[in-house]
Amino acid sequence: MAVSSIILNAARKIWSIAQRGATALRAKLGRADHRPPAWEADVVDDIAFNRPWNIVVKLLRVQARIRKRSLRPGATIVVVNWNTLAVTQDTLHAVRALTPSDVTIMVVDNGSIDGSKSWLRSQEGLRKVFLPANAGHAIALDIAVLLARTKVVVTLDSDAAALR
Repeated sequence: MAVSSIILNAARKIWSIAQRGATALRAKLGRADHRPPAWEADVVDDIAFNRPWNIVVKLLRVQARIRKRSLRPGATIVVVNWNTLAVTQDTLHAVRALTPSDVTIMVVDNGSIDGSKSWLRSQEGLRKVFLPANAGHAIALDIAVLLARTKVVVTLDSDAAALR
């Protein structure tokens, strides 16, 4: 058994134990029947309802608050990709052609399995974020915005088409 498989199995067991504990804690707090929306949930809710990406976003929000004063002027363009290599290539071609060189272009790959990761790794001049699994479009956007280092962030869908 590969080391990565052992680590993944251990992480799954730990998460399962944490879920049981979070579910029991919610029952003690009288919240057993109430599933709050993701934006109102605390970490206990996120664990109990199997929303690990919400924990990632919460941690990134804390980090963003800490470094808020260090954001630089300028803009970041964010594109989220999930198994849309061909249209993402077209979008990035247009963005590169129409964007000044001082603008950061960030691509978040949302756990693609279509060759996108390999192609993105070969591209120069992009800030790349590779998520290990599909976190969903909204979570991927949240992560990108929180990782951006500029004061302005613009988001584009991977199939955005430039009109000329």
